[in-house]
Order: sequence, then structure tokens, then C-alpha cells
Amino acid sequence: MTLVGPGCREVTRVAENTFEPASPGRVVVATSLPSPGFWEGNDVDTLDGGFEWGLARALADQLGLRVSFRDVPFADIVTGELHGADVALAQVSITDEREHRVEFSVTYFDSAPAVLAPGDADDIHDLATARNRSWVVERATTEQSFVDDVIRPDRSVAVVDGEAEAVDAVLSGDADAALLDLPAALVIAAQVPDLEVQARFDDPERYGIVLPEDSPDMNRRAVDKALRGLLADGTVDDLADRWLQPVFAADPDDIAVIETS
Repeated sequence: MTLVGPGCREVTRVAENTFEPASPGRVVVATSLPSPGFWEGNDVDTLDGGFEWGLARALADQLGLRVSFRDVPFADIVTGELHGADVALAQVSITDEREHRVEFSVTYFDSAPAVLAPGDADDIHDLATARNRSWVVERATTEQSFVDDVIRPDRSVAVVDGEAEAVDAVLSGDADAALLDLPAALVIAAQVPDLEVQARFDDPERYGIVLPEDSPDMNRRAVDKALRGLLADGTVDDLADRWLQPVFAADPDDIAVIETS
């Protein structure tokens, strides 16, 4: 049901909740490209699949809106700078620090920090071996704080602006390993034969949809209600099975776990 009033933006009703998009009739979803497995395409004009792409489309359908996409730097998304988008789906882990700057939906996916390294390299199998390696991480990610606060390596950490740069640093030998979200690491390892996911840390993370801090409360409630419905009816699991499992280098449950305590 759509309600339109003079001088007001369009409001779409979801059961007892409402969602008010910035553009009438359309929810604009921000993400950070490229992101294989999650978003298939190098730019918004070539997107044609992916787990979060499918989730964004399903969410828009639940809200009764059309959907369009916007490519936004990850470092901006986690500070709530969505460049005019209504929400963001970009594998953003929910943290206390980020909750001071953005609104999060309920959780839609679980992850963990993972070790991406050359296949012929000595395994990183505990904190001691991890501290003896050189690392590269993506700027503004939870992995950046994790490597500083938990791993605390003996060597300086390289900080880059994207996953592709992190992969290049490992392939060139500028870093022994990259610390990435487990799903991203598994997709990359499947695409780059010289790399493998050696381990994941026992530090579970939860992805949430991001909304700007000044979003109307009704928008977050509407997103949560729609997302809970997609979780309950199996849509989210079906999307993961379709877009992520086939492009993973291994089953996430088969990856060795490094204990941090």
C-alpha cells in the first residue's frame, strides 16, 4: 500500500511498518564493488547476480519498491556516508564502534576473520605463527583492528584500500598473508590457484544491513521485518546456496580454526 501526501516523499507500508525512501518508489542500495560472490559485476551497470544482489532485490520486493544500486567506498559505508543511498549491503560486520555512527538491521550472515596466503607457504595455525608473519588488511575493516588488537604481529601491517590490492600484496610477496572476511577469502582462493585459505579465527562476526544514523526509525523497523521474513522463509539460505557455495574454494566448516584465548 503506497501513501503519498502533498509535499511528502512516498511511503511504502510493510504490514504495520513503513519505509520512506529518498526517491519515490525506489530503494537505493549502496555497496562497494567489486565483490565476487556477493555482487557479480564490476560496476552498477553490469551487476547481474550475487548473494547480496539477490538479497537487495528480495528486500525491495518485500518493501514494495523498485531497486537501484550505487557503488560507494567501503570506508564511507561504515561511517554512514551512503552518498544518497537508503541502505547498504556490503558485508559490513556489526560492531559497537560502528553502531555509534550507523543503524544496523538484524543479522543476515555470519563470518569470521580468515587467513589468505600462498598455497606453498608454511601454515599459520596459531597466534604464535600469525605474529611471526607480515600482514595486509583492507582499510576501515574489522580485520584492520583485529590484526592490531589480537594478532599483534612483530612486523608492520600494510593497509590498502581494497581486496584486490590485498591479494596483489600477497601474490607479489609484499605480505605473507591477507586477513579477510572468510567468505571473501574463500571466493578469492577459488579464483586464484596460487592462494588458499589456511585458517579462520574463532572470532565470529555478524553482517547487518546499514542505514544512515539519521534514518527514520520506521525505516529500520521495516527493513528488520522484511529481513526476518526472508530469513524465516528460507530465501536468505537459498541465495547463499545459489551464489556463494558454488564459488567457495572449500566448505567454511572445513577451514581450520585458530583459537585466540
